[in-house]
Order: sequence, then structure tokens, then C-alpha cells
Amino acid sequence: MGFNQRAVLPLSIKPHVFTNLAWDNIDRLEETLTGKGTSHRVNGIAVQTKFYGPYPPRPELPRIDKLKQRSVNIEHEELEVYLACARVGPQPLPTNESHILEAQESAQVAGNKNLVWVLAKQTKSDW
Repeated sequence: MGFNQRAVLPLSIKPHVFTNLAWDNIDRLEETLTGKGTSHRVNGIAVQTKFYGPYPPRPELPRIDKLKQRSVNIEHEELEVYLACARVGPQPLPTNESHILEAQESAQVAGNKNLVWVLAKQTKSDW
């Protein structure tokens, strides 16, 4: 184990490389009414991709001094007056009689084609 920036890490874990962590509690399904006498352990693994090359250090972040201020000053903005009125939405689309007739004719043609297909499939071919 090596010492690295206030944390003890295994030498195989490289700093500044994306790491996936997985943790699982191992209690071996021990159940008692009081919960006493059971073992509670946690196992964890860290997975990193192989990275070849120098490991650049993280850039130092600027320090933000705390002001210890517990209140927030808010500028008061007037809201616009809302006037409730009847809802205005999209109007229903007008339909022409020609569109209705065209749709009915298309449905009739499709029905006729389906009927011909069904009749063709029901006949037994001798050839």
C-alpha cells in the first residue's frame, strides 16, 4: 500500500485515472430476531483500465474563502399581472368533402384487393 494525497491506496490503483467501484455487504443471510450475533462485512473492488504514460496531476483549484453569511440578499422583482380568461387553443381542422370521399374510395379499393387475395389463397392449384 502506498500513501497518496491523504488516502492509503494499493500501488496498483493509479491516481487521476477513471475508476469503477463496486461494493457489496456480505452477511451470509444471517437473520436473528434481535440482530445480535451476526457478522457484517463489506467487500469492495476498484477496476481501472490499463493506462500507459505519465499521470498528470490534478490542477490546483482556487480556494474559496467562507464568509460565514447565513442570509441571502434577494432583489425583489415585480411579476406581471396574470389575467385569467378562456383558453384559446388550436381550432379543429376543417375537412373537405373531397377528402372524405377519397378516403372512402381508398378503403373500398383496399378491401377489394384483400378479397381477391383471400380468394386466390383458397383455391387449390393443380399444377
